[in-house]
Amino acid sequence: MTQKPMYREVKTKEDMEKFDSEWLKICYEKGATFYPYHSNSKRYFILDDNGSDVGTIEFTKRDPKVFSVCEHYFDYANHPKVSKNENEIIEVGKICIFKNFRSEGHVEKLIYLMLDYANQYGIKQYLGYMNKEFLLVLRMCYGVK
Repeated sequence: MTQKPMYREVKTKEDMEKFDSEWLKICYEKGATFYPYHSNSKRYFILDDNGSDVGTIEFTKRDPKVFSVCEHYFDYANHPKVSKNENEIIEVGKICIFKNFRSEGHVEKLIYLMLDYANQYGIKQYLGYMNKEFLLVLRMCYGVK
């Protein structure tokens, strides 16, 4: 039996517009700031078992001199545990599962995508920010502290 894809990369203008539209809904729902697409980013949709888009995630090449959402929240550039090799670090953001698809086990697909991305691109560290609800999900499901 062939494994169904868990995610797909955003490549077309239509996909980019859909990604922005879905992420804007989350920003309104959660009171988050909408940051536009940056050319150093790769975006993905999370898929359900039928191949429908059910969530989003964005990986942005780390370059705090040019663009860094994470640096707005914390001084990662000067933290001793953050690699100084910018090629080993990716900022991860715009993580969401669409409202009608929550509580269906899709968070695991986000984790798999992050692992696949790290393996493919030689990433050693992810930097990101998350709301309290997502952290609670990670704690309950995966024991994250």
